[in-house]
Amino acid sequence: MRAIASVIILMKEESCGLRDVLAAVFAQEYKDIEVMLLSSLPIPELPQEYPLEVIRAAKNFPGKALNQAFARAKGDYLVVLDARALPRNPRWLHSLLGHFLDKEVAAVGGWGCDPERISFPQTSYRLDLAGFLADPELGLSNVCCAYRREVWERHPFRDSLKQCEDKEWAFRVLKEGQVVVMEYAATVYYIPPEAPPGEAAFRQYWEKNKAFSSFLNRNALDPWEYGKKVFGQAWRKRDPSLLRRGVRAYRLSRRLNYEMGDLASICKARVRFFKGLDFLQHP
Repeated sequence: MRAIASVIILMKEESCGLRDVLAAVFAQEYKDIEVMLLSSLPIPELPQEYPLEVIRAAKNFPGKALNQAFARAKGDYLVVLDARALPRNPRWLHSLLGHFLDKEVAAVGGWGCDPERISFPQTSYRLDLAGFLADPELGLSNVCCAYRREVWERHPFRDSLKQCEDKEWAFRVLKEGQVVVMEYAATVYYIPPEAPPGEAAFRQYWEKNKAFSSFLNRNALDPWEYGKKVFGQAWRKRDPSLLRRGVRAYRLSRRLNYEMGDLASICKARVRFFKGLDFLQHP
């Protein structure tokens, strides 16, 4: 018998396409699954042919809610799918879970977009720490991804984050030298919720900055501890390229521009935001 995969559908916003998402999940060729619906919203009436467990989520704290769902799940692999994300073919789960045959892989991320309008130059790649730090807002996302249970048990999500719980998790795991794979064959059709207008949009933007700044700043990597870890990995694997990537990651970490937010920083960010400039970009 194959390993069980627990598919947790995360409902953070109203989704008129939930029935289609459920139909696509239950139509997957990978049949050894359990399906859970994690939501802080009222649950719409669903067809009886979809056996799923409904879990009430902690509002505004997705990491805490996912920890709760993962603890109740039975699967060896824990798949998170946004309720607005529609798997595009019956082999979507195969594309995600196939990488776990490699014991070094801690998580696999798909991609949420319209794959008919966006083409990708490669099917999959391994995300390392330098790649993550080059653009922290890309990479692993709880729109569509899968986690190895034993890694999550060692590294649960941070309960206190209102955003970016997936990015913070990826940063911790990558910093330890574990592997995250990005698999574009696991792309889902995804329409993000409409951005709020005006001041509400800035508050959402600033919350994202605060979330990133809680774990990413110019001191995100301690040079001595990180250097020992990178040198040790390069020595054990006899791979000097690990040293080069380690140096690149440290240099990238020194460029991070997320700030906790004194009054001057908030005012500066607000001015730039309403001018259409991104305060969070690296200088």
